[in-house]
This record gives sequence, structure tokens and C-alpha cells, in this order.
Amino acid sequence: MDPDDFSIDALFADMPKENRLGFFTDSALDLGPEYAEVVAMLNELVAADEPYADEDGYQWQIIAHEIDAEHQRVAWVEWREKDSGRITHDNYYLKARDDAGSLLMWEIETYNPYFGCSVRFLHWVEDAVVIIYEDKHDTYAASLKTGADIRRIEIPHEWNVDRKVLAYHSKTGEEIKLRLPALERV
Repeated sequence: MDPDDFSIDALFADMPKENRLGFFTDSALDLGPEYAEVVAMLNELVAADEPYADEDGYQWQIIAHEIDAEHQRVAWVEWREKDSGRITHDNYYLKARDDAGSLLMWEIETYNPYFGCSVRFLHWVEDAVVIIYEDKHDTYAASLKTGADIRRIEIPHEWNVDRKVLAYHSKTGEEIKLRLPALERV
């Protein structure tokens, strides 16, 4: 028996390569691809002129991404959309591969995904991916890392990140400073 018969490509030959690498799927299946292979696919998908179409009729696109070559980790946001006649189904996913190559995934919470999700900040801070995004009405900061629950808070539309500190003013005018990636007061 040929050892190549047991390779990931051979065992999952019916699965599109994008899905095997963690892209354009709502599955958290992690087949442990190499960093270079993930980066090459991420760059290819970001540069694509047309959305990726899956077998269920969803159109997928990467709307934001971050490559941290120094620590060999990546993060990206995917938008999935399907028009079903009178209804359009939209979902947004924050995905990442940490420095161990583990796949992290969180379906981004929005007021109504149909109205969009605008990524304003996506960056690795220490061992977590920090995202700041806006939906139809509000702005949120969230932190995703291996082995921890997602941390998500609502923040005002006006904010600033300086090094590892997220700063903004509350509705009463108080300056709030939160340490990243913990999203806890300094």
C-alpha cells in the first residue's frame, strides 16, 4: 500500500482544497495544513476577481485579512451570502490560524447580517486576534484566542488603538482605556 494513499489530499479528495485549509466553510474541521499552504491560498482568495461558489449555492469572499509572517499566523474575515428569492442569507466568520497552526473560528455577531459587517481593525495582539467591526447600528471589539471563549464588547463609533490599548469616550464623556487583547480596563 502506498503511504500517499493516507495523505490529507487523498483521504479528503472529494473536499475542495479551500475547505481542507479552513476557508469558505462553516465547519470547524481542522486538518492541520502547513502555514505556507494557508498563506498561499489566502493570498489567492483575496486576489480573486469573483466570489467563491460552494455546492450549496453560497457565494463567499474574504473581506479582511492579516498575515503575521514573523509568528507564522493568519487571520481573516469571510462573508457568505445566498439569495433564496425573497430572502438573502448572510453570515460573517472571523477565522484564524495561530502559531501552532490551529484553526480558530467565530461567527461574528451582528444586529442583522443582511446590512453588513465592516471590519475596521483586524490584528494579532499577543496570542489573540482582535477585531473591531461595525454593523448597521453599533461598533464592537472582540478578541479570539485558542482555548478561550470569545470576548466581545460594544464600543462607540469613535475609538483609537495605540499599541495594546483601545481608547474611547463613554456617553458621559469619560475616557475609557482597555488593554488588548483582554478588553479589560487599564
